[in-house]
Amino acid sequence: MRLDERLRFWSFVLLGDEDICWWWTGHRATQGYGRFWRGSGRTIAAHRIAYELYRGPIPRTLTIDHRCHTVECREGVECAHRRCVNPAHLEAVTMRENLMRGNSSAAVNAAKTHCIHGHPFDEANTYLYRGERICRTCQKAAMRRYEALHREQRNAAMARKRAERKRALVAGGP
Repeated sequence: MRLDERLRFWSFVLLGDEDICWWWTGHRATQGYGRFWRGSGRTIAAHRIAYELYRGPIPRTLTIDHRCHTVECREGVECAHRRCVNPAHLEAVTMRENLMRGNSSAAVNAAKTHCIHGHPFDEANTYLYRGERICRTCQKAAMRRYEALHREQRNAAMARKRAERKRALVAGGP
């Protein structure tokens, strides 16, 4: 990045000590992240530029996570940490790790240690089906209920058929 672009970039930042957030004061996208115009009609996330200026290129397989952003941040796009460009608060991580550190539904579900009925999500009691954890204890109970319901329906259907055959025999049918 050219020197004049760097100076322009930092002119949009409220600098402070390394342990506090450095706030982006320039344009923000609808998701709340700062955006910086690099010319030729292209804007780039401000936190990505700050990371690259201090730490170097971001590997293609990684994304930038705001370490100052915590699970307690429940403000969504209004979360102030999305404006932070302090390189000490930024870390290159996989997208999965970034999501798991946040409060997305995937992160909330991954943090669960028990199913909704209180059975543990452990190796013996859990299996994966289409990427979802299934509780073996709950699944067995659901199968018992299903089989009991269908057993009753099957028995009722068989009783109707026996009664129909009996009526047909009494009426002189085959």
